[in-house]
Amino acid sequence: MTIAPSLGTAGGLRALRDGAIDVAVCSRDLTPTEAAGLTVAQLAKSTVVLAAGTEVPDREIPLSTLEAALRGMPATWSDGTRIELLLREPGDSGTLALSQLSPALRSAFDDALSSRRWPVLHTDQAMELALVSRSRCIGAIDRQTISLHDLPLRPLGLVGDPAGVGLPAGVRLFAGTGLSADAPGHDVPRDAGPSAAHSALPGYPPSRPLLLATRPDASNEAMDFVAYACSSDGKQLLLSLGYVPGSCTAAGIRATEATGEEQVTKANTDPMRAGAAGKQSQRGNSLRGKTTAGVGR
Repeated sequence: MTIAPSLGTAGGLRALRDGAIDVAVCSRDLTPTEAAGLTVAQLAKSTVVLAAGTEVPDREIPLSTLEAALRGMPATWSDGTRIELLLREPGDSGTLALSQLSPALRSAFDDALSSRRWPVLHTDQAMELALVSRSRCIGAIDRQTISLHDLPLRPLGLVGDPAGVGLPAGVRLFAGTGLSADAPGHDVPRDAGPSAAHSALPGYPPSRPLLLATRPDASNEAMDFVAYACSSDGKQLLLSLGYVPGSCTAAGIRATEATGEEQVTKANTDPMRAGAAGKQSQRGNSLRGKTTAGVGR
């Protein structure tokens, strides 16, 4: 198997339809138009964090300070240095996940992107490289990516304060690890989960889907790969890597082999059916077609 460099979801789907790759790993839900004629398997969910480079002096940031930095207002770390941000392109699922923490934060991200006051990256790989090379910057990235690639980055704690941008004053959200109301400076253990009192906070934990998209002419080898990824063993592997397994199943993948091409043909020729198929794939388990072998994200 050859794993292509990061292409982004849109680029991965173009490469998939052009036959350049066999499997596109997508990190957002697909529109009905994008999903039409493809098999889309709900593989997993990843946790989105605001990652800090090695030279960022603090381990957490108040959400009101983050909002100020996004809007280009004066915002500094505890040592007086300026907070520097790296952004993803408009519509990026990681940014959207963080934006769900509060309407004010969502508005601030929109303002930052429209003004282009901070550098904008267009793929996950570009964000990884930029965060590592520009070690005083912060940006949105999957927590699992930090661990898998052994990146010199750390999740930055998000803190509620009296200025209130979504979290109650004193609540500390360590994205990807848990929530704590401990005194400032206390760390949250890696395996700590959200408390019952805080787990209902809107948008917590910030997450995005990981989907496997394939064409209807998938090879047997490709189908075997996706079936394994959706199997019990595959899901155990995903759990061990910190992901939340999705709703796809190996049995569901296998069941589509005989009927997939017929279903895809109908979806391609009937717009209403294509739209329904796109929505169905987002709910999981209903997979339309075969699956494939080379991966691009």
